[in-house]
Amino acid sequence: LGSLLANGALIKRIAPSSVLLLVAAVITAVVFRRAFCGRICPLGYLLELFGGIGKLVFGRRFVMPSWLDRPARYLKYMVLALILTFTWSTGELVIRAYDPWVAYNHIASPELFTENLAGLIVLVVVLLGSLLYDRFFCKYACPMGAFLGLISRFSIFKVRRDANACIDCKLCDKACAVNVEISTAAAVADPECIDCGECVAACPAKGAL
Repeated sequence: LGSLLANGALIKRIAPSSVLLLVAAVITAVVFRRAFCGRICPLGYLLELFGGIGKLVFGRRFVMPSWLDRPARYLKYMVLALILTFTWSTGELVIRAYDPWVAYNHIASPELFTENLAGLIVLVVVLLGSLLYDRFFCKYACPMGAFLGLISRFSIFKVRRDANACIDCKLCDKACAVNVEISTAAAVADPECIDCGECVAACPAKGAL
């Protein structure tokens, strides 16, 4: 985007559709929080699929200990900062070589084990991680999720809880893939919320969420 505004040209391997996707994702985040992550992102769906497989295999959903989980959530912001810094200084799409989604898109390409080898390794790690922990990459390493999470703090819409209708069953907490505590909030303002709607779907009390 910086190259486009400064020079009127996009950097290598970026198409106009990428800019449109960025604008659409930002607008979505301003209105519906991280709905892109929870309802649109194809990599998010793949992680969700592996999470479902993990539950079938292990018969349960694992939860990272809070003392490790909370600090680990900041890793994606560090990844975002590093990518922005190196992309700006080099004028190249630095993330491409490490991007698990790019690697997935090159599964049948001869570039997979050369140009996209690092991304393939990241993809395998996050898929295996998702067998144990829901949305493993989304919670701990995704720079796009970090970026949209920052914007989501100013979003117009969010999940709200009616304390009078709530029966305190905590099924919403159990349904949340990113482990946001919904059952005690008046409104879910946590930037970790991916607006997937699973908490609302799981709620048995009409009008509570």
